[in-house]
Amino acid sequence: MKRVNFLNYWNVQDPDNQDLARSNIRSLRDPKKAMQFPIALEWTINAEKLKVLRENECVESKKFEVCGLSPLTYCLEIWPNGCDEKRRGKTCIFLRFRNVDKTQVDFILSIESAKWEYKISNVYTKPTGCGSSCCPSDELFDPAKKFIVDEKMIIKVKGFVKSEIMPIVAAPKNTIMADDLGNSMWNDENKDFTITVKEKNKQQDLKAHKNVLALRSSVFATMFKSEFKEGQENKVEITDFPFKVVEFGIKSCYIKTEFDTIKMEKNILLLQFFEKYNMEKFKAELENYLIHKISVSNVCSLVKCSELSNSPKLEKHCTEFLLNCMKHSTPVFGY
Repeated sequence: MKRVNFLNYWNVQDPDNQDLARSNIRSLRDPKKAMQFPIALEWTINAEKLKVLRENECVESKKFEVCGLSPLTYCLEIWPNGCDEKRRGKTCIFLRFRNVDKTQVDFILSIESAKWEYKISNVYTKPTGCGSSCCPSDELFDPAKKFIVDEKMIIKVKGFVKSEIMPIVAAPKNTIMADDLGNSMWNDENKDFTITVKEKNKQQDLKAHKNVLALRSSVFATMFKSEFKEGQENKVEITDFPFKVVEFGIKSCYIKTEFDTIKMEKNILLLQFFEKYNMEKFKAELENYLIHKISVSNVCSLVKCSELSNSPKLEKHCTEFLLNCMKHSTPVFGY
């Protein structure tokens, strides 16, 4: 039994498959569209395993994850003598999914030696199998029917799992929107906390209000407790992020900032800054923004960023994008 490399199993030169790849790449940008994730499996079963099975007994293949949709898994099942009274005396083959929640799957089951094929579209709402009878039970071992050749039965499945991309709130236009209170506080000269950013041979200070930082970041809130020196001295040093990134991150605590006003490499560092200081609201907003910006020129950098910033949602979308680029034979910078 083997899991088939779907990049080879599905002909990338086929115009229909090329259209699918292009459609999936567009789906990354449109939350209303569903992406399609390929599945492919070739399962070889020894005939002896089938002969010993009684009524309502089956043999199951290994389980595989759907690439890009972990933890969704699938496997094949064969019931040589039927799985219930309605199917008694029939050999049934099912494609089963686990960890599933209202997932549409279009697939083809086939036994090439017997020239048998069955196409089906099914919405899985619970961990169950879906498929068809391939032959009466008494024909399964008939050499003339060729379901089993040389004491082996080979079942194939190929298809697509359809999954909607989670709606992503579009970023506002290229302006900085903030209410009067946020602006007034950001420009206030009576801030009570100093952030010193050290990079290379220079350092710069940034002022902020402890109350504002504590409301936006649980790390800062903990830092300001009496037993920590930062809270007592009303200052902290940051050495692992450039000043522009820290300034943008702290400014976000006061007013609505626009991520496209800074370069992509700064946004990548900013996501790590939000993760380090547990600024969840801003991290989620930036993660959504970066998902919109995935391209062949930055996807590899964003994959690394997703790992460093503990951003599984961004990683998932990058994986989906890379799979589609591979499907379409699209060059990716740094891959």
